[in-house]
Order: sequence, then structure tokens, then C-alpha cells
Amino acid sequence: MGGGFRVLHLVRPFLSFLPEVQSADRKIPFREKVIYTVISLFIFLVCSQLPLYGIHSTTGADPFYWMRVILASNRGTVMELGITPIVTSGLVMQLLAGSKIIEVDNSVREDRALLNGAQKLLGILIAVGEAVAYVLSGMYGSVGQLGVGNAILIIIQLCFAGIIVICLDELLQKGYGLGSGISLFIATNICENIIWKAFSPTTINSGRGAEFEGAVIALFHLLITRTDKVRALREAFYRQNLPNVTNLLATVLIFLIVIYFQGFRVVLPLLHRKYSGNFLVNLLGKWKESEYSGQSIPVGGLAYYVTAPSSLADMAANPFHALFYLVFMLSACALFSKTWIEVSGSSAKDVAKQLKEQQMVMPGHRDSNLQKELNRYIPTAAAFGGMCIGALTVLADFMGAIGSGTGILLAMDSLKPNSAPTKNKLSKTLHKVIHLTAPPKCRCRTTNAFCLPIPQEHKPKIDPTHNSQSFNNSHNNESTMSRNRAAMEAFIAKLFAIVSAFKAAYAELQMAQFPYDSEAVHSADEAVVVELKTLSELKQSFLRKQIDSSPPHVTMLLAEIQEQQSLMKMYDFTMKKLQSELETKVNSICALEEALNEVISNNNAIEKRLRLSGQFSVLDGIKLCETNWNPNPNCFNMVLQYCLRCVRSFVKLMLREMESANWDLEAAANAIVPEAVFSKANHRCFAFESFVCREMFDGFHSHNFSLPNDQSIRRFVFVDRFEKLKAVNPIRYLKNNPNSAFGKFTRSKYLRLVHPKMETSFSGNLRQRKLINSGDQYPESSFFAAFAEMAKRVWLLHCLAFSFDQEVNIFQVGKNCRFSEMYMESVTDEVFASAEEDGGDGSLRVVFTVVPGFKIGKTLFQSQVYLFPVGTPVNG
Repeated sequence: MGGGFRVLHLVRPFLSFLPEVQSADRKIPFREKVIYTVISLFIFLVCSQLPLYGIHSTTGADPFYWMRVILASNRGTVMELGITPIVTSGLVMQLLAGSKIIEVDNSVREDRALLNGAQKLLGILIAVGEAVAYVLSGMYGSVGQLGVGNAILIIIQLCFAGIIVICLDELLQKGYGLGSGISLFIATNICENIIWKAFSPTTINSGRGAEFEGAVIALFHLLITRTDKVRALREAFYRQNLPNVTNLLATVLIFLIVIYFQGFRVVLPLLHRKYSGNFLVNLLGKWKESEYSGQSIPVGGLAYYVTAPSSLADMAANPFHALFYLVFMLSACALFSKTWIEVSGSSAKDVAKQLKEQQMVMPGHRDSNLQKELNRYIPTAAAFGGMCIGALTVLADFMGAIGSGTGILLAMDSLKPNSAPTKNKLSKTLHKVIHLTAPPKCRCRTTNAFCLPIPQEHKPKIDPTHNSQSFNNSHNNESTMSRNRAAMEAFIAKLFAIVSAFKAAYAELQMAQFPYDSEAVHSADEAVVVELKTLSELKQSFLRKQIDSSPPHVTMLLAEIQEQQSLMKMYDFTMKKLQSELETKVNSICALEEALNEVISNNNAIEKRLRLSGQFSVLDGIKLCETNWNPNPNCFNMVLQYCLRCVRSFVKLMLREMESANWDLEAAANAIVPEAVFSKANHRCFAFESFVCREMFDGFHSHNFSLPNDQSIRRFVFVDRFEKLKAVNPIRYLKNNPNSAFGKFTRSKYLRLVHPKMETSFSGNLRQRKLINSGDQYPESSFFAAFAEMAKRVWLLHCLAFSFDQEVNIFQVGKNCRFSEMYMESVTDEVFASAEEDGGDGSLRVVFTVVPGFKIGKTLFQSQVYLFPVGTPVNG
């Protein structure tokens, strides 16, 4: 808008003083809207029942009785003015803006704010003016009777109520409530009036006895109290001067018919009261008091003819009155409708401007002829709509509907659901009537995400009256659409082909990064740039609406070839990448296998050293008590080797004690193995080992291990003995359990293995022997500790063998028996080499058995023997 002076600018200084409701900054939920609406209606109803303070009297005829329904007002209450200030200010501002007296640009936010502020300010001024006029006109009594203070107080109350109505209407219109405040207040007032006249319990004496004012209550009252039911029904349906059932049914009928309203009517009965003798006043209307309501009703003059007949009987009695009222209402509504579209921005000129802004066109008409074409429809439609509204109002009035026809129309407009904005509704209606269409931005029909504009040649207009020409025109349109669709498909195929090529180039660039190859990176980078340039050129050609001039099928074929080539490149790069990853994984697996083998080798070496040092026990891995443990001969072999290591340790300790006691080891060896010849002097230890094994394993094949009174032992007993003893110190166990089976076994084997002379030579006395014979004490010497450990391992080996629940046997190899690898194992390896050097036939003979062999079930464990080649004298 221009920067000169404008009338709306006069409102700016008052904007900061006007009451305002802030617009909702969020979407108000429906529940909150209902709450705001109910609170607003509650405030309105309270004000409608709250009497004005300071008034002198409200008796007598109400000059504005016929306007109360429309203006939602109630006489003698704070809501005396109702919605008059806000409705009047709205109409005035709309007329001023529509007639261009004041300039308003609704597209400018500031103009909209100034217009709303001006309407609000005008509404407050109208409220002040009406309040002053009501007081000065003697509506509540003369000013002298009221007093100046009460008069001012009444004016303040009416003005404050008008401001409350303005604020409540603004609250609901700014999104906090449902619908418009004005419409809701009108609907509330009318509904209140209808319900009161239908169910009012007030009794009135009309000369026929006491009657209820409410039509429904009167119906039941008459049916109950009157003996003549037909007459009672006739009186309930057609009684005069009081609401009847016919009026109520007419109201319901009108509510069902009416979907829209329009109408406003003002009468001036106030002039008749003060100037009843004046000819001009009588020409305008003559009035009299109603016997029923006490209100003034017109009985003559112009006011009588523009007032609806009170009933169908009144209409039949005075048909000229009814005809004049019908013509007046229809003409006034049609004229008002045509005038209103001119001043409200809905004229043909305004609609044509809106359609141009929406880029809507009318087929077969230029833009300059659009307003002329719209003038053929809009005024006629407006006048016809106004006449229809007038007809509905007349019908309601003729049928005596409660609340008057105008009031029902206002209420129905308030209660119906909100429709779309007027601008959009009008555009849709005109689109249906005059076939408005949007300018075609795309000439092709396709389901793709975008549409390709194809420039078309302008063709001469064909006369549709000729069938052959119409057929040709339709055929040409179909052919054009087919070509456009083919061009579109070719364009999209080319686009996807370029995208696939770009993906392949980018994949090549990534492949060149790992491992880094400068030449490959440079080449791939150039390929990516080329594809991006091609894609940019395709975009520019699309924006300029210039597509490839090649035939669509050729373009699609080339695009498909290019896309397949790109896919082949992608597959090639993927295969190379996978091959590289596979080689990396294989190398990693090989390295891990080597590391695993090295770890296994180190673990085996550590385990071997631990076993040799005695710090690692093979018994820890054997758990006979577990239900899922499966007896394995390998376990027996491990425990056997574990036992023999302890036997050899004990033999070495015994030999050291013998040497300390100056024993003749050669004589002792010959005593153990008579006539034995040893290839080396240190082999005599095998004779002592043979003696210890023979004594310790004697009776191994029996369940009781040659112990007396220990028969019929079951498998679970051996399992229990094994589990209890495998992890404990044998000396501590013997002290705690001296009379146990293991204690008896240790005592028996010690007395057999260690001769009294041997013990005397080792310790100088027989104290250890005496302690052992006592049966409840054991010595704590290192010699006995070594013996106890050996006895424990032999005992555990026996328990393990019988825990297999199989037959157990032990065997010795006789002297001079031929060596067999199945049953025997040599304790030395030198014998095999010496036999070949001596020129014998290579056969070996057994000199003596060092460690007996074992057989558990069908599993054989070799015995360890000392060998000598055949031909060598044994007794040499």
C-alpha cells in the first residue's frame, strides 16, 4: 500500500489500550476447546440472568422484544445490549471496506490488525452510545427517578458487559473454542427460548382456566385433566396466544430443513408510543398491547405488513397481508444478497482477481473475458440463494415456529459444522458450475514422481460438431500422450544409467584408495567428475525443457547398455575387493594356526616339566563321581605312569640310604635277581625297582588287594575311595584314619617291603616299625613320607582299575622268555643296538620283569622288562 494518509492509521494510538486475546501459539486439543466454549457460554448465561443494579422498573411493553432473539439480549439484565455492539461494528466496517471508503489490504498483516482494532474500538463506542441512549430514553425509568449515580452505574455495567462479549467472541475466534462467539450466543439464546416455551411450568389464566405455558407440558396436562381427549388434543395443537404443539413441530421441521440462514429485520415501535397521534407515525405502524405477553404488536401500517402473520389462521383471514409479507421478504433477501456480494469482496470482479491469483482459467475464454463470464453466474446465484433463505424464513413464520424463522436460521448456522474458507468454497463451486481448470504444467500422464514438460505446437481449433474431426482430434491427443510417455521413460532410463555410471566410478575411486595407487586414484577421480558433469547437463536440459531428439527406443536401448556396463564394473570391483579380503583372511588364518601350534607346543613342554617336578597331578583331570564321565584306558595308563614315577623316586631314595649305610649294592641286586648280568653298573637300580614293584603290586588283581576281611566291594566303593584320597596328603590322611583300608594297606606293604635289618641300618633302630605296628600312629620321617606317597598312588591305581567294573589281571614275564613287543617294553634302549653289534640273530631274552603288566577287560598294558641279547651268558 502507499505511504500516504489512511483512515485506519487513526486507530494506531488506541491499539495499546484495547483489550486483546493473544492468538494460540499451539494447536488447541479438542477437549480444551470444549472447556473454553463451555466457560464462555456459562459467563454469557450468567450475565443474561444477572439483573442490572440501580434500575427503577422493567415492567411494561418491551420495544425491542422482536429483536431479542437475533441480538441474544435479555431485558433488564447485564446482557441488555447482547451482541448488538459487535454485530453492528462488524457490519459497518465490512460495508466501509467493501465500498472502498476505507482502504484495506487483507494480504498485509498490519492492515488486518488495524481493521480488527477499528472494529473493536467501534464496538466499544457503540456499546457506550447505546447504554447512554437506553438510560436517557427512560428504558429503566426517568433519570430523575434513577438519580445521576445510578444512571452512570447502569451505563458502566452495560459498557463492561459489551466489552466482555467482545473478548469472549475474540477468544473463541482465535482458536480457543468451537465456532464463533456471536453465533454461539445467538444459538444459546434461541435454544433457551425454544426449551422454555416447550417445557415451561409457568401457569397462565387465559379465561379457560389455568394453563401451562410450555407446549409439551400443556399437552400432557390437557390429556390428563380433560375428559374429551379429541378436544384436548385440538386445543393443545391449535391454542391461541400460547405456545402449542403445532408451533413446536414446525420448529423441528424448520431445523431439519434449514442448513444456512440470512436475514435481518428491525422494527421501531418506540415512535408510536410517543407520537401515536401523528399521521406519519400511524402510516409506519399502529401498535397495541398483547393480552398474553404484554408486548406491543403491530396491528396496522407498514410495520403490520412487514411482520409475519402469527398463524395459518391469521394468514387465511388476511391473505393480502401474507402475500405482501412474502413478496417483501423474498425481494428484500434477494436485493440484500446482491448488495452484500458487492460490498463483501465476493463480486464477479473480486472473484476473477482471486481466480487469477490461483492461476485458474476458464476453457475457451481469455482472461479479459473472465469477469464478464462470471457476471452471468454470481449475481444470479446470490439473488437465488437470498430468495431461498427468505422463503425458509417465511415458511417458519407462517407455521408459527418457536423463536421466529430468522432466529432458527441463525441458530442452525451456529450449530452446523464449520466448512472450508469462503474463498476455497467459492472456487470449488465455480469450478463445478463453469468448469474452471488450472493451466496445464504437464502434458503427460504418468505415475512417476515428477513430470517432464514437453513443448507442444499450437494447433488450430477444430469444430466439435463434425464427428470425423472430433475422432481425429481424440486420436491425435492419444498419439501425443503416447509419445510424451515414451519420451519420459527414455529420459528416466538415461537418468538411471548416468547414476549407475557414477556409482561405478565412485566404487573404482574407493578401490584405488586401499592400497593407495596414485595413478588409479587420478583416473577414477576424473571418471567421477565426468559423470557429475553429465548429470548436471541432464539437469539443465530438463530445466530448459530440452530433451534428447533421438528416438525414445534408441535412447532407452543405449541407456540400458550403459547401465549394464556400469553394473559389470561394479561386480568386477566387488569381486576384486572380496578376493583381497579373502587373501587377507587366509593369511590371518595361517598366522593364527602357527601361533596356535606354538602355544600348544609350549603348553606341552610346560606340562611335561610340571609332571616331572611333581607340581602337576594327572589326578586333577579324573573325576569318577561325575555322571557323564566315561572310563577310558588312557586314564589308567596316565595314572600308572604317575605311579611309576613315584616308585622310581622311592627306589632312588632307598639306594641313597643303602649307600649311606655302606650296603653292598651288587650283592643286594644279586639277592633280588639271582644270576643276573647287567650291561652297566647303574642298571642295578632296575633290580631294586623290580623288588619294590613286585611287593607293592602283589595282590593287585583282587578286590581287597590281599587285605583280610575286605570282600565283596562294589564299584561305587572304589570310586568313593579314589575321590577321597586323590587330593589329600597321605600322612595326614593316615593320622586321621589309621584303621582305614588305605591305612591297613600301607601298614601291610611297609612291613613286607622294609626288612627290620634294612630299617635298623637306615635309622639305627626299629622305632618306625613299632609305630606302624601299633596301628594308630605313623612316623614323620622323609623315608616314610616317600613310601606313603608311593603307597597312595598304587592304591589309587588299584581303585581306578576296579572302578571300570571290568576284570583286572596282572602278569609277570618269566626269565629267558623271548621278547614280544605286544606284551613287553624294554626299560633300556641300548640293548637293541648291542644285540646287532654282537652278530646275533637279533632276538632278545628277558632277564627279569621290572614292572608287571596289566590287563583290564580286553585292554592290555605292557610290562617293563630288562633284556639281554641271546647268546650272552646270563650268569657270566
